[in-house]
Amino acid sequence: MPAPRRAALGVALSLLSCLLAGCAVSPATVTRALADRNQDSSLSFDYTADSGGDYIDQVVQIDNNGDEAVIPTLRYIALDANGVGMPEIKVFTAFGSDHGDVVVPTSGAWEIVQFVGEGRDKVADVQVTVLRSQHTDYPYVETEPDTEAFDESGREDEYFANFRSVKVTNDNDDPIRVRLAFVAWQGLDSGADQFQVAVPVGELTTVPAHGDATVEVDPGALTSIFQYGGKYPTNVIAYYSH
Repeated sequence: MPAPRRAALGVALSLLSCLLAGCAVSPATVTRALADRNQDSSLSFDYTADSGGDYIDQVVQIDNNGDEAVIPTLRYIALDANGVGMPEIKVFTAFGSDHGDVVVPTSGAWEIVQFVGEGRDKVADVQVTVLRSQHTDYPYVETEPDTEAFDESGREDEYFANFRSVKVTNDNDDPIRVRLAFVAWQGLDSGADQFQVAVPVGELTTVPAHGDATVEVDPGALTSIFQYGGKYPTNVIAYYSH
């Protein structure tokens, strides 16, 4: 939206003039100016705590209403039922969107969040802020990539208990670049089930259009696979990356 961008630029120019003139500026003013200037208005976010059934809980849907794919660095703040921030709760991500690891095509992307700290069961929503973002070349994704794990003998490992490779299938008309995360959930019988561990499985991989690619498991992920695979609900998820 042009108006907010112009307002943010005005704040930044006023701040710069003030700094050059030697006047005092509070840290809060600097933070607000930088946050406004770096906000990407093309992105919007929707948090779902409990998706119901066997669907993944605590998901943040990231919609991209712009004309280009972007690589954002996001900040997540837990909110209570009144919309008040909960600074005592730390928010972690499965795919690393808070470190700029996720690409958001114009078709959108998603993230899984984890809340750690006393009172995390009181979290009702999350506030998402775009700290910075940059445009990138990434195709529109009609169908999300699928993953299938295999053990050392080449047999499918449907419980992700002892797999050594993952086949990623891309049914789209363009090649896509993905990374993989091995995610294990707590396995609660009721309520939102948050993930307890998320570790990268391999390197950045380009999956050809209407084709597949095999990713070898990084040795560093084996400890988590042995500890959680076959004992908790687990999955290997492909996410758009760079």
